[in-house]
Amino acid sequence: MTTRTTVAGLALAVALGVTGCSDGDSSPATGTTPPPPTAGAPTSTTTGVSATAVTLSKTGGFAGVREHYASTTARGPQEVFRAATSPNVRGFAGEHRNTRIADGFVYELLIRYSDRSTVRILTDDAAPKPPEVETIIKALESPSYSTSSSS
Repeated sequence: MTTRTTVAGLALAVALGVTGCSDGDSSPATGTTPPPPTAGAPTSTTTGVSATAVTLSKTGGFAGVREHYASTTARGPQEVFRAATSPNVRGFAGEHRNTRIADGFVYELLIRYSDRSTVRILTDDAAPKPPEVETIIKALESPSYSTSSSS
């Protein structure tokens, strides 16, 4: 492993806020109670956990598009956080792809929650997905919510 790879891995861990496993009551790395959900963030009525940040990467298509969208509760559309807080979204975590799609888009969602957990969803245009996942994708891609970057 090179120094550059190690530094990149550490930077990613810091960016995602990875501090170790948590049972939701305390952080073993620090022994402190996690912060309460951000004011105004929709909170799950069953778990008390809210989504605090959502990142969407969109790749593929005929022209080889690569776009990235990011949102936090401080400046993002509340419909994204209501949808991301749904148990259907957490239950859909993982990879759900239709390998028979040509020239379609692949979407990678990374959702961070107030309990410091992270959910990763990898899906595409043709794969069936919960309506909440569709809501997140459409809202972040919307021209009215423009924080994208292309590479």
